[in-house]
Amino acid sequence: MSSNLPMPCAIRNLSSYPLPGKHVPQVVIEINGEKDGGKRTFSTLDLVEGTAVVTVTQETYLGHVDITFEGSSTTSASRAVSFVPGRRKASHKFLRLRQPIDNFQETRLVPGQSYKFPFSFEVPESISSQQCDHSTKDAEVEEAHTQLPPTFESRSSKFWQSTAGGWAPKACRISYKIRVVLSEKSQPFTGTTSSKVCDVSRSLRIMPAAKMAKVLGCPLHYLVHEKQSECRSLGRNLGNLQVAAEEPRKIQISAMRTGMNKISASAAELHITFDPKTNIPPPQLCKIRSKLEVATYYGTTPWEDYPTTKEMECASTDREAYVTTTPLQSLDLSSIQWERLPSFYAAKVKLADSASEYSVSSSGTSPEHSYTVSVTVPINIPEEQALVPTFHSCLVSRTYAIDLVLSYQVPSAICKSTMNMRIPIEVVFGRWES
Repeated sequence: MSSNLPMPCAIRNLSSYPLPGKHVPQVVIEINGEKDGGKRTFSTLDLVEGTAVVTVTQETYLGHVDITFEGSSTTSASRAVSFVPGRRKASHKFLRLRQPIDNFQETRLVPGQSYKFPFSFEVPESISSQQCDHSTKDAEVEEAHTQLPPTFESRSSKFWQSTAGGWAPKACRISYKIRVVLSEKSQPFTGTTSSKVCDVSRSLRIMPAAKMAKVLGCPLHYLVHEKQSECRSLGRNLGNLQVAAEEPRKIQISAMRTGMNKISASAAELHITFDPKTNIPPPQLCKIRSKLEVATYYGTTPWEDYPTTKEMECASTDREAYVTTTPLQSLDLSSIQWERLPSFYAAKVKLADSASEYSVSSSGTSPEHSYTVSVTVPINIPEEQALVPTFHSCLVSRTYAIDLVLSYQVPSAICKSTMNMRIPIEVVFGRWES
């Protein structure tokens, strides 16, 4: 655009693409509820209402006014052929709603007048299945891809410039905007084809609300992770330490009217069992350290399944993952007391484990008791962590997990031992809070 052309927009966060050499009308897109440059958060079924205000500096004949609500995603990734420079790019326009312009008869615009075009869009719960026409592993993945994803932009975006965790890597972006396109007739009242003279947009922040589960009556808690480790001292196997984790409560983020986010607390319920091989006391539990893992998966080809970090280790170069971790609080377990299981329960546990790789010969002496303890690990996310809801789209996914490290001291062992666990956790968006 030539430097001598007038700027087509009068407010921040607008982009326009006028044709060089033509008179450019000025367009201001006003969003109801947004004042002083602040950004309002819109959620599912909210109304995005506002007005497009058009002014001109010389007589102009408009042929058409087009106002749309659009959503798109863009990604880039390393090329599949390593010796070819640059990165592959992909884009996907998954949403385009058009505002009907009723009774538009004022084709002649004159200087000194303001022409207002109101618009109203409802944020949909989902996108058309036609926008996800690639193959998927099953219907569940396809349904996830048709759910509306949240606004997801890089750290340089004003949405996330003062926060951490919510922003996306520069290689991927999901954005929404109100777009206004003005077309001008080449000659008045001739009916000739209109030519585009102004293309203006204003970005929106969309955070879809959590969708209710389809299957009712399912248990609220179930085991999502289980890990077993041998407790050894001086080369001898003293027993098996097993940790089972229940599904944590969802982390809910709520947009405050002050512009900040409120993040609810959650907790991980751990059930720890020690099954001794000899008559020894259980290990001394020391500490649990926790971290929040934030994983962003993106690619230039659509995902057919839910992406995982393990899958990315052998994935092709047209897909990438960006993983960050945030340390959370540690939990001291030194005062935790083990509970000795009744002998009949211990025998049942041993019978179930008799065929496992951790079992020992039945000829050895095996005590008829085990030990158990339950631990609640609090999950408190810092308020400055601007999370976005968990989502899976055709090109971009965002997932969360809690990484736990349990340290313990085996009797007669010189050093402490550790056990690592990774527990997936879902982040959802709630409604406004005052």
